[in-house]
Amino acid sequence: LKSFILQGFWHFYPLSKKEMLEREVTPELENIMENRKAFVAENETLYAVVGSERKICVAVPVISAGDLTGIVAFIENDIKNSASETDVKLASVAAKFLSTRTE
Repeated sequence: LKSFILQGFWHFYPLSKKEMLEREVTPELENIMENRKAFVAENETLYAVVGSERKICVAVPVISAGDLTGIVAFIENDIKNSASETDVKLASVAAKFLSTRTE
């Protein structure tokens, strides 16, 4: 598991596709994925991709048949910089849904 490339994402805040797509994720995000644990930003900073200033507020790995297949990540915007309990639940449900679709 050397690196992941973001192939696509959903967003509700305008992001440039060039800023996120086909870019290598940061080693810290890769570590979150390898550990298969959810991440909720509180006092720590986690960037989405190498060379981007966009920070992640919630990240939940997508695990299908015991294999890591991706991650659901919510990226902070200028309006909202912290994750609510609803955001965490939504990311978890999305990851669970994707895990069942990739089996």
